[in-house]
Amino acid sequence: MVSITKSHRLNIAPQKYMLGKQLPTKRNVLGHFIYLHNVEKKTIADTAIDCSKHIIQVWSKTEFPIKLKCNIISKIKLLYTQWINLKKNQNRNTISQNNKEIKFLDSLNDIFDISYSNIFQSNDSNKEFHIPQLTPGCSSTTNPELKIVPARTTRSNINTKDVDFVELERRTRKKFESLSSADDSSQDTSLSDFECHLDQPTTSKMRNNILNTQLTSALDRTNVSSRKATYILASALTSCDKNIKDYSISKDSIRRARNFNRKIINNEIIKYFKPNTALMVHWDGKMLPSQNKKNYTERLAVLVSGDGKTKLLGVPKLLNSTGQSQADAVIKLLIDWNLVNQTNMMCFDTTASNTGKLNGACILIEKQLGKELLSFACRHHIHEIIISRVFDKLMPPSTGPDIALFKRFFNSWENIDKKLYCNMLTDDVVLNILAPDIDIISKFCENKLNLNHPRDDYKELLELCLLFIGKENEKIKIHPPGALHRARWMAKIIYCLKIYMFRSQFKLTSSELNNIQQFNVFVLKVYIKYWFESSYATKAPNNDLNLIKELKNYSSINKSISEVAIKVFSGHLWYLNDILSGLSFFDEGISIQNKKIMVQALNKKGEINSKKRIDIKTVKENEGVNQFISENTKKLFSTLGINQEFLKDQPNTWAQNSNYIQAKNKVESLFVINDPAERGVALMTSFNNCLTNDEEQRQYLIQVVERHRNEYPDCKKATLVTKK
Repeated sequence: MVSITKSHRLNIAPQKYMLGKQLPTKRNVLGHFIYLHNVEKKTIADTAIDCSKHIIQVWSKTEFPIKLKCNIISKIKLLYTQWINLKKNQNRNTISQNNKEIKFLDSLNDIFDISYSNIFQSNDSNKEFHIPQLTPGCSSTTNPELKIVPARTTRSNINTKDVDFVELERRTRKKFESLSSADDSSQDTSLSDFECHLDQPTTSKMRNNILNTQLTSALDRTNVSSRKATYILASALTSCDKNIKDYSISKDSIRRARNFNRKIINNEIIKYFKPNTALMVHWDGKMLPSQNKKNYTERLAVLVSGDGKTKLLGVPKLLNSTGQSQADAVIKLLIDWNLVNQTNMMCFDTTASNTGKLNGACILIEKQLGKELLSFACRHHIHEIIISRVFDKLMPPSTGPDIALFKRFFNSWENIDKKLYCNMLTDDVVLNILAPDIDIISKFCENKLNLNHPRDDYKELLELCLLFIGKENEKIKIHPPGALHRARWMAKIIYCLKIYMFRSQFKLTSSELNNIQQFNVFVLKVYIKYWFESSYATKAPNNDLNLIKELKNYSSINKSISEVAIKVFSGHLWYLNDILSGLSFFDEGISIQNKKIMVQALNKKGEINSKKRIDIKTVKENEGVNQFISENTKKLFSTLGINQEFLKDQPNTWAQNSNYIQAKNKVESLFVINDPAERGVALMTSFNNCLTNDEEQRQYLIQVVERHRNEYPDCKKATLVTKK
C-alpha cells in the first residue's frame, strides 16, 4: 500500500486554468503546464510561453518589479524539468530519493516567485512575511483604497510577521516615478508604468540610460547587435570624458532599452500615419529561413501607397502561400492600421495565387472588404513573364536551377579578353533586321541612361544595348557575369548580350548562336522600350495597345517568337479595360484629336460587370485607346478623387486647367509596378534573423529601420546636421 502511495504522489493533475486573480503557486503553474503540454499537445517552448503570459498578467496587478520574460520562461521550464527528473526515478525506494520528492512536493505550495528584487524573501528571517494576494475585483492602480489581504500560508518553515503594505506600496510607486523621470522625454507616456518597469528594471543605484529612440534607430539600421553596441557606446562615452559607471552599459540593459524604444517608435508611427488620400495596397511574398535556419517560412510584405509615397505595414509569417493566407494577412494589417476605408486599389504580381478566379488573393480581399478595388497588375511582372517565355521557346531546357549555357560562359570569363568584343555591325543577319532602328534605339537608351534607376542592372542593360548596336563609349565597362539562376529574368538578357558580343572567344554551337541572335533582336527591336516605360501609369493603356500591334507584326521576322509572346500577353491585358483605360487621358503621347474622341466615348454605355482583363480578340488594331473608353471610365476618376470639370473644356486647354494638372499629378504618382513590395521583402530579408528572436520585436524592427532610412537617405554631413 505504501509503494502505491509513493508511486502516485508525484502525479500532478492537469489544470486547464490557473487561479484567476491570485498569484499562482508552483503547483498551479506545473498543473497548467502539464495540461497544455500533454492534453493540448503543445511543445515545451510554446507551453512555457503561454504559461508566462498568464503569470505576468496576474503579477502586473501587484506593481512589483518582475523578472524579464525570458527568465520567467526559463524558470517555468526548470520547474517542469525538476518534476520530470523526479518522475523518472520515482521507483527508487532510497532515502535520498524520498527526501527529494518530499522537498519538491512541499515547495509546490510556494508562490511561483518572479519578483525582480525578491520581495518575498529577505536575508533577515524576522522580516519574512506571508505573500500578499490581490483581493478579487481590486487593483492598486484603479482603487486608491486597495486592501491587500494575506494569502494562505505558503511556507510552512518560516515565521510570519505583519507588514505595512501601505508603506511598501508607497516605496514601490516612488521607484516607478524615479524610473519614469530617467526615461527619454520622447517616450510614449501612454504606456503603463508596469511596461516601463518590466523592460528597464531598477537597481540600487540609478544610472543614466544612454539609449534613446534616435540612437536605437541608428543601431538597428546598421544591424549592430547589443553585444557590439556595448563596446561602441562604452568607447563613445570614454572619448567624451564620461564616466562609464554613471551609465547603464551592459548587453542586457541595452537589449531591454532597444526593445522598449522599438515599441515606442512603432506606436508613434501607427499613431501619426493618417493619410488623407486614396490608398493602393501592395503585397509580395518570399520564402525566408526560419529561426532554426533548417526550415523555411513564407513571409508576406504588405505596403500601402498614395500620392507617390509608400508605407510598409508589416511582413508577417504565413502558414502557407495560398491566396487565402495572403488575403487574411493583408486584411489584418489594414484593420490594425485603420486603413480599410481608404484602400480602394491594389497592386500585385500576376501569379495564380493572386489572380485565381475562386481562391486568388485579389478576389478574396475584395470579398472581405466588401467592395471592388481597382486592379493594378504589376507591369514589371507582366513583362518579365513575356521575356521568360520567349527565352524558354528559343533556348534548350536546362536541368537544375542554373542555366547550363550561362554557367559555361561564367566559367570561361577569366579566359576572355574583355576589350575584344564584337557588335552587331559584323553580323549581317542581325544588321539587316535592326539597321532601320539603330538611331531610334540609340536615342532611347541614351535618354534613359540620364535618369536614375533603382537597380544597377537596369543601367548595365542600357549600356550593353548601346555597345551591341555599335555605339562605342569609353565610359562604358563590361561587368563580369553575375547571377545565372533561371528565376533572374534580367540576367537572361544581360547574359545573351554578353555571350553574343564575345562569340568569337566563346565556343557556341550553330543552333545556340542562332537562338541568341533571335533573342537579342527581339530584345532590341521590341522589348526594351516597353520594359523601361512600363512604370509610367499614364502610358500603360496606349503602350499595351501598341505592343499588341508590334508583336503581331513581328511574325514577319520570327513567327514562333510572335506567337508565344502574344499568347502570354493576351492573358495580361489589365490596362485596356474600360476603367483603367482612363489613364490615357493624361498621356502626352496621345494626340489632341484622339483625346476629343475619348471624351465623347465617355457617354458610351459600359458593361454592368466590367471585366478586369479584356479578350485580345476584341482589340481593334486600326483604332486607338478610345475603343476601350465608356461611362465606366469615370469610376477611375471618382476613386482617385479627381475633379472631372476639365472634361468640359477642349483638350488643347487642359494643360492650363488647374483641375487637370492636379489630376495628372495624382495619376502619375500611381504605382503600376509592385517594386515597393519587393523592397519590403528585401528589407525583411536583411533583418530576418538578426538582433531579435521575438516575432513582435522583429515587426517593430522593420518599422524602425524603414523610418530611419526615410529620415536619413544617406550619411552625408548635410543630411545628418539637418535632422535632429
